[in-house]
Amino acid sequence: MNYKFRAWDKQSNQMLRVGQMDFSQWWVSCVPHESKYKCYPLDSGERNSFKNEETDRHILMQYTGINDKNKVEIYEGDIVRRTSQMIGDTYDGFDGKVVFQCAAFYIESLTGKDGIYLWDDVQELEVIGNIFE
Repeated sequence: MNYKFRAWDKQSNQMLRVGQMDFSQWWVSCVPHESKYKCYPLDSGERNSFKNEETDRHILMQYTGINDKNKVEIYEGDIVRRTSQMIGDTYDGFDGKVVFQCAAFYIESLTGKDGIYLWDDVQELEVIGNIFE
């Protein structure tokens, strides 16, 4: 499994690919030259986390290790659509948000249906956005 992260920068409203992380100092650095925005050091009191708390500057999201049917990497916080070719499939047209829950990646329904676990059966999944953009 490749451990990759991305980070939503709340100050610049930009998704950044994380190059390095140091949890003892609560900082991340983005990969150089991948964004028109620079990664500035955190101000006093700011931090990074997997939650969206008031003090968080960057919201971290982990790569699931799985790509969708278009070879797009699927991260926590992505909105995915599941389409099925099977007649009567109750999850055809299912839209959900990818979350990490109970030691597994899970697709939480946007419409109130039961969610589904994110397995490697991805030929029916497509990333259609994320919770920030």
